[in-house]
Amino acid sequence: MRFEKRKLDFSIEETEKQEIMFEGVVTPHPALQKETIPKPPTQFLSPKIELEHYCLSKKLGDSLVNNDFYGVYSGEFGKLYIISRGIGLEGVDTLAHLAVMAIKDYFKNIQTDVYSTLGSVGLNSETEESDSLEAVNIINSIRNIKQAVLKATSEVLSYISRHDWLSNSGLSLALLLSNSEGVYLAHSGDCRILLIRDKTITNLTEDVFKYQDFGIEIGLTHIEPEIQSNLQFFKNDILLMVTKGVYQRVTNPEMLQIFSGKELISSVKALWDYAKEKKSIEDFTIISLKVLKAPKMLKNRRYIQKEKVLFVFSLLLFSMMMVLFIISTYPFIVDLLAKMNS
Repeated sequence: MRFEKRKLDFSIEETEKQEIMFEGVVTPHPALQKETIPKPPTQFLSPKIELEHYCLSKKLGDSLVNNDFYGVYSGEFGKLYIISRGIGLEGVDTLAHLAVMAIKDYFKNIQTDVYSTLGSVGLNSETEESDSLEAVNIINSIRNIKQAVLKATSEVLSYISRHDWLSNSGLSLALLLSNSEGVYLAHSGDCRILLIRDKTITNLTEDVFKYQDFGIEIGLTHIEPEIQSNLQFFKNDILLMVTKGVYQRVTNPEMLQIFSGKELISSVKALWDYAKEKKSIEDFTIISLKVLKAPKMLKNRRYIQKEKVLFVFSLLLFSMMMVLFIISTYPFIVDLLAKMNS
């Protein structure tokens, strides 16, 4: 049986040759082998945060091919991490590939003029201009994520419409964008992003699905992604972007134990060794990230100025309270001193 993918034919057997992908190296799908995918650096330094990453994707479910896919890309937009999972029967691996490539292509080609977004906003000082540009960059980042996912949705739905056997298929996706303005998370479906900090593990995303009558899970293709911004991370925080095949096999407490006190590479390999012995019909894909460097507080200038004003106000209020206390107790103190002298 053969499937058409971007005008290139490939057989199911050929996809079994896809290898494990480490350190952000994306092994192209046979259907996309003509595309050149550069190997990104393992670390990215921005004014906000510095990350290292280690990735692993492996066919571990019941399907003939790995239905998961991921990509790690860098450019003027910052650093972009994406994982996706095709949901359904044969051929859904193509949906995962299409989604990742569509998002990558969108960010690769964007050219945003931040000053055009400002419009006719009046700026009274350099500080206001800096704060306004920062706000515009945040807005642009969120908008770019939405537009990239919209592009991915369009390509996935277009592909599904041309192939009847994929009519009941769906897709889950999660992405993380790190740039000079901060870190942004987006997800749809059941791909999860978890945070490990101070010996605790937290889900930063919640599974979101729309179900058809017979229970097929539809993520990206029918639901707008949930986007989180203004996130604050600290040195040694660990972020885990995982597909269903990871957390179905390994619980959050088990992941916390595996990633405690180890290098990122060792932890991912230990997670793989542990997970491959567990039963699940889903494949295994993880992007692990560790914060190497981050500001103590991710705050903009305007927020800091507000904190300074609040501090000064609190100090003045405390001083006034002390003056009132002294005035109210002055007669008592004078009387006490008089008694002591007599």
